[in-house]
Amino acid sequence: MPAWSAKTVNEFYDAVRKWCLNRGLEFPKVIERGRRTIKLRVRVSRDAFIDLYFNESLQKLTSALIVKGERVFGINGEPGAWHRHLLRNTSVHEPIPSMSLDEVFGKYWAAVKEIGLV
Repeated sequence: MPAWSAKTVNEFYDAVRKWCLNRGLEFPKVIERGRRTIKLRVRVSRDAFIDLYFNESLQKLTSALIVKGERVFGINGEPGAWHRHLLRNTSVHEPIPSMSLDEVFGKYWAAVKEIGLV
């Protein structure tokens, strides 16, 4: 089981929405929604956004920071298997410990700041 508190699609959406509100970002756009899955897009600048996909049944997160159409950072996780795609070197899969949603959001915000998007 992942370390985060979101167990359902609705809890995941609410957590992402709250993070956006706390950062002064637009609310997440729902790109796709199924009974137990959701894909959200969080715009962080004119040319950059974070895509987040959550599968409630598998407790799986797939996410990426996209800048000018290219993935520049990512974090993916499911029970027992987490990794990140390194900033500016996304072909590398670096194993990482299970993360809470707050930790995932923190890593994305650090990447956004490091790139100079905010």
